[in-house]
Amino acid sequence: MTSDAQVLNYRVSETRLTRIRDEMSVACRTLDSHEMLGWGRRTWERAKHATGRRVAKIGDIATRIGQVVVEEGHLVFKKAIAGQLQVHFAQRTTALKEYLKHSTHAVSASGRVFLKNVALLKADPVKAAPDVFAPIIGFLIGSGGLDGDGGLPDLDLKFGIGAHRSVMTHSILMGAAAEVAILSLLDLTLLTHSRLPSKHDPLWDKLEQFARPFAANLIRGTDAGIALHLAVDGTIDGMTPFKDLPFSMPLEGHRLLILANAAGELGTARDKNVFDRVIPRPGTRKL
Repeated sequence: MTSDAQVLNYRVSETRLTRIRDEMSVACRTLDSHEMLGWGRRTWERAKHATGRRVAKIGDIATRIGQVVVEEGHLVFKKAIAGQLQVHFAQRTTALKEYLKHSTHAVSASGRVFLKNVALLKADPVKAAPDVFAPIIGFLIGSGGLDGDGGLPDLDLKFGIGAHRSVMTHSILMGAAAEVAILSLLDLTLLTHSRLPSKHDPLWDKLEQFARPFAANLIRGTDAGIALHLAVDGTIDGMTPFKDLPFSMPLEGHRLLILANAAGELGTARDKNVFDRVIPRPGTRKL
């Protein structure tokens, strides 16, 4: 029996390459206008879904911060009247330490999962590859690197330095656009796969099998990369104001806005359930 690795690493002969190309040609020719219109409608729905989800993340973060500020201010006022400020701040320091400890454990757990997937590369490279390489590729595409220089947000530099720090690229809009592009390409790939001849090269089935997890992890990595880029732009990289906002505001307002978008994008990257709703499943082309 041919293994997954053998199928994907198999040296493609000229005859097999011709067969694969002919099968793709047949599949593309059988796609009619009704199916392509359906694909277009799904792409539009994904755009609304991706943008709305990110806006909701920012709103949720802002609401929680507002609640904490109001509640903490009220509590500090009460403790000050009761002469218990020192005790209160000691309790808050302990709570902060516990939160940081919990966060460190969460990061360590994620690191252990990643290292486990890396270890699986040796035993089953084809199965582990989407969980290992796709997030890294997405992260580099989104951030431009660990220094947060380059990547998708800096595409506005293609229009000249005067266009740099556009709200269209340095915000959740870029994350939404990347997600829609990846999912719509995946949808089109699966749609094309469903139109292949009944007897086709096994490579198509293997690619279809791993397309979903690869796309999901690619989106997560891209979201995390964009979040890092925006966070760096709003903090250690200095703050350049947005160039194309429809209203004016002080520099700190620009900083708060870009950091809010970074938080929204990071929150989206951590959303583990969204992909079950937006990635097409076998036998369906719906969201």
